[in-house]
Amino acid sequence: MQAKSVMTLLSEHPFFKGFSSDYLEIIAREAKDVHYETGDIIFRQWEKADAFYLIYRGEITLEILSVEPKSIPIQTLKEGDVLGWSWLVEPYSWSFTAEVKEFTQALAIDGSFLRQKCEEDKAFGYEMMKRFSHLLLKRLQATRQTLLKSRK
Repeated sequence: MQAKSVMTLLSEHPFFKGFSSDYLEIIAREAKDVHYETGDIIFRQWEKADAFYLIYRGEITLEILSVEPKSIPIQTLKEGDVLGWSWLVEPYSWSFTAEVKEFTQALAIDGSFLRQKCEEDKAFGYEMMKRFSHLLLKRLQATRQTLLKSRK
Protein backbone atom coordinates (compact mmCIF):
# COMPACT_ATOMS: atom_id res chain seq x y z
CA MET A 1 0.00 0.00 0.00
CA GLN A 2 1.35 3.40 -0.98
CA ALA A 3 1.68 6.05 1.75
CA LYS A 4 -0.62 9.04 1.44
CA SER A 5 0.84 12.48 0.82
CA VAL A 6 0.70 15.18 3.48
CA MET A 7 -1.74 17.13 1.30
CA THR A 8 -4.02 14.09 1.02
CA LEU A 9 -3.91 13.47 4.79
CA LEU A 10 -4.78 17.13 5.45
CA SER A 11 -7.64 17.24 2.96
CA GLU A 12 -9.13 13.97 4.26
CA HIS A 13 -8.97 14.93 7.94
CA PRO A 14 -12.38 15.98 9.38
CA PHE A 15 -10.86 19.09 11.01
CA PHE A 16 -10.14 20.59 7.60
CA LYS A 17 -13.36 19.57 5.85
CA GLY A 18 -14.35 22.40 3.52
CA PHE A 19 -11.07 24.27 4.06
CA SER A 20 -9.64 26.08 1.04
CA SER A 21 -7.09 24.02 -0.90
CA ASP A 22 -4.88 27.14 -1.09
CA TYR A 23 -4.82 27.27 2.71
CA LEU A 24 -4.18 23.53 2.93
CA GLU A 25 -1.13 23.97 0.69
CA ILE A 26 0.23 26.57 3.14
CA ILE A 27 -0.30 24.19 6.06
CA ALA A 28 1.16 21.23 4.16
CA ARG A 29 4.49 23.05 3.83
CA GLU A 30 4.83 23.06 7.63
CA ALA A 31 3.33 19.63 8.41
CA LYS A 32 5.51 16.71 9.47
CA ASP A 33 4.44 13.09 9.55
CA VAL A 34 5.13 11.77 13.07
CA HIS A 35 4.82 8.37 14.77
CA TYR A 36 4.62 7.52 18.47
CA GLU A 37 4.86 4.21 20.29
CA THR A 38 2.59 3.05 23.13
CA GLY A 39 3.65 4.78 26.35
CA ASP A 40 5.30 7.77 24.65
CA ILE A 41 4.54 11.21 26.05
CA ILE A 42 3.97 13.65 23.19
CA PHE A 43 4.00 16.63 25.53
CA ARG A 44 3.61 17.40 29.23
CA GLN A 45 1.37 19.89 30.95
CA TRP A 46 3.08 23.32 31.32
CA GLU A 47 5.74 22.63 28.67
CA LYS A 48 6.03 25.03 25.71
CA ALA A 49 3.27 24.43 23.16
CA ASP A 50 4.59 24.74 19.64
CA ALA A 51 2.42 22.53 17.42
CA PHE A 52 -0.86 20.75 16.94
CA TYR A 53 -1.46 17.23 15.68
CA LEU A 54 -3.99 15.74 13.29
CA ILE A 55 -4.38 12.13 14.33
CA TYR A 56 -4.91 9.66 11.51
CA ARG A 57 -4.16 6.45 13.40
CA GLY A 58 -3.88 5.45 17.06
CA GLU A 59 -5.06 6.53 20.47
CA ILE A 60 -3.89 9.25 22.85
CA THR A 61 -5.14 10.11 26.33
CA LEU A 62 -5.19 13.68 27.60
CA GLU A 63 -4.49 13.94 31.31
CA ILE A 64 -4.21 16.72 33.87
CA LEU A 65 -1.81 16.75 36.76
CA SER A 66 -3.32 16.01 40.12
CA VAL A 67 -2.33 16.49 43.75
CA GLU A 68 -2.18 12.72 43.87
CA PRO A 69 0.71 10.88 42.24
CA LYS A 70 -1.48 9.85 39.29
CA SER A 71 -2.79 12.05 36.53
CA ILE A 72 -6.50 12.38 35.83
CA PRO A 73 -7.54 11.20 32.35
CA ILE A 74 -9.77 13.78 30.66
CA GLN A 75 -10.33 12.60 27.11
CA THR A 76 -9.20 9.91 24.69
CA LEU A 77 -8.37 11.03 21.16
CA LYS A 78 -8.39 8.75 18.12
CA GLU A 79 -8.30 8.81 14.34
CA GLY A 80 -9.91 11.99 13.03
CA ASP A 81 -9.27 13.99 16.21
CA VAL A 82 -7.04 17.00 16.79
CA LEU A 83 -4.48 17.15 19.57
CA GLY A 84 -3.39 20.53 20.86
CA TRP A 85 -4.76 24.04 20.86
CA SER A 86 -2.35 25.69 23.31
CA TRP A 87 0.02 26.84 20.52
CA LEU A 88 -2.67 29.38 19.60
CA VAL A 89 -3.21 31.10 22.97
CA GLU A 90 -0.62 32.84 25.13
CA PRO A 91 1.35 31.83 27.17
CA TYR A 92 1.72 28.95 24.65
CA SER A 93 2.03 26.19 27.22
CA TRP A 94 0.25 22.84 27.23
CA SER A 95 -2.83 22.55 29.44
CA PHE A 96 -2.69 18.75 29.47
CA THR A 97 -0.25 15.86 29.18
CA ALA A 98 -0.69 13.69 26.07
CA GLU A 99 0.18 10.01 26.49
CA VAL A 100 0.09 7.49 23.65
CA LYS A 101 -2.12 4.49 24.46
CA GLU A 102 -1.58 2.67 21.15
CA PHE A 103 0.76 3.23 18.22
CA THR A 104 -0.14 6.63 16.76
CA GLN A 105 0.47 8.37 13.45
CA ALA A 106 -0.27 12.05 13.05
CA LEU A 107 0.64 15.20 11.22
CA ALA A 108 2.45 17.70 13.44
CA ILE A 109 1.91 21.28 12.33
CA ASP A 110 4.14 24.14 13.46
CA GLY A 111 2.22 26.54 15.70
CA SER A 112 4.42 29.64 15.46
CA PHE A 113 4.30 29.48 11.66
CA LEU A 114 0.49 29.26 11.77
CA ARG A 115 0.18 32.14 14.24
CA GLN A 116 2.19 34.27 11.84
CA LYS A 117 -0.03 33.23 8.89
CA CYS A 118 -3.16 34.01 10.95
CA GLU A 119 -1.83 37.53 11.57
CA GLU A 120 -0.89 38.07 7.93
CA ASP A 121 -4.10 36.70 6.43
CA LYS A 122 -7.14 37.56 8.53
CA ALA A 123 -9.49 35.30 6.54
CA PHE A 124 -7.15 32.35 7.15
CA GLY A 125 -6.92 33.33 10.82
CA TYR A 126 -10.69 33.54 11.15
CA GLU A 127 -11.13 30.06 9.64
CA MET A 128 -8.52 28.63 12.01
CA MET A 129 -10.11 30.35 15.03
CA LYS A 130 -13.57 29.00 14.16
CA ARG A 131 -12.22 25.47 13.97
CA PHE A 132 -10.12 25.73 17.12
CA SER A 133 -12.95 27.40 19.07
CA HIS A 134 -15.01 24.28 18.43
CA LEU A 135 -12.10 22.13 19.61
CA LEU A 136 -11.73 24.23 22.78
CA LEU A 137 -15.41 23.80 23.54
CA LYS A 138 -15.18 20.01 23.15
CA ARG A 139 -12.14 19.88 25.44
CA LEU A 140 -13.87 22.05 28.05
CA GLN A 141 -16.95 19.83 27.98
CA ALA A 142 -14.82 16.68 28.37
CA THR A 143 -13.01 18.22 31.35
CA ARG A 144 -16.31 19.25 32.91
CA GLN A 145 -17.76 15.74 32.52
CA THR A 146 -14.68 14.17 34.09
CA LEU A 147 -14.80 16.53 37.05
CA LEU A 148 -18.53 15.93 37.58
CA LYS A 149 -18.00 12.15 37.53
CA SER A 150 -15.16 12.42 40.06
CA ARG A 151 -17.46 14.19 42.57
CA LYS A 152 -19.88 11.24 42.71
